Amino acid sequence: MNILLVAATQAELDPILDRLSKEGSKLNFFEYQWHNHTITPLVTGIGSMMTAYAIGRYKSENIIDLAINVGIAGSYHLDVALGETFVVETDQFADIGSEESDGSFLTLVDLNLSDGNEYPMKKSLLTPFKIDKLNISLPTAKSITLNTTSGTLK
Repeated sequence: MNILLVAATQAELDPILDRLSKEGSKLNFFEYQWHNHTITPLVTGIGSMMTAYAIGRYKSENIIDLAINVGIAGSYHLDVALGETFVVETDQFADIGSEESDGSFLTLVDLNLSDGNEYPMKKSLLTPFKIDKLNISLPTAKSITLNTTSGTLK
């Protein structure tokens, strides 16, 4: 299986690549062999647009059987420990829409620009590949993707 291992920054990939170097073998400058899998790391840059572009460009010239996006994320839940690992079961683009003068936010569905069910969305959510097919047991979480962070609690 050709696995593309995607992260926004090199630092997010380094722990995995260290382990691959010990448990697998390096095929060349870019690729690793682990069991029957060829694993190619790809650093995309920060933000969903950079990630989409980098994966699309890579996929236009290479065969990908599975892409795994790894990285450091925040949490609104204070009981989630720093460094805890989750598999994302759904993801939502939480900053695509319109901010109104009163501070409220309208989604693409609110603006009648989408019904929320155009591929690859279902009910305005992305549902990634189910990792259980890989026999990996990790807790799941719902996720949002943002390209802007806020400096306020509100």
